[in-house]
Amino acid sequence: MTNSNAVSLAERLRNAHEERDLDQLAPLLAEIVSWGDGNQPRGCRNKAQVLGTFEALMSGGLEADVTELSVGAQGLLCALARRRTQPSAARRRVLRSVWAKGSSMTAILSIVCSS
Repeated sequence: MTNSNAVSLAERLRNAHEERDLDQLAPLLAEIVSWGDGNQPRGCRNKAQVLGTFEALMSGGLEADVTELSVGAQGLLCALARRRTQPSAARRRVLRSVWAKGSSMTAILSIVCSS
């Protein structure tokens, strides 16, 4: 992954998150992309499943602000401040590691750091 590809992917990922826009997120995903454990019911193994999960999370009131975006040799580290739209819901900090090949995301690993 070249630095210019990574920077472009990072900015496009930030825009898709900030605008909550699946149409902007879709072209960033490889057709075969994994998110979480694919053997678990909530694990994703392809682009359609990742987009479906994002859509369900957003429909359920989940919002996130990108607080940090770092470019590395194998992909990106995207830090999010995640919250539900309900007033009583706590904010959570999530680190999302994104592996990429060329200009497409191929794997996503999310870690909730605090609640």
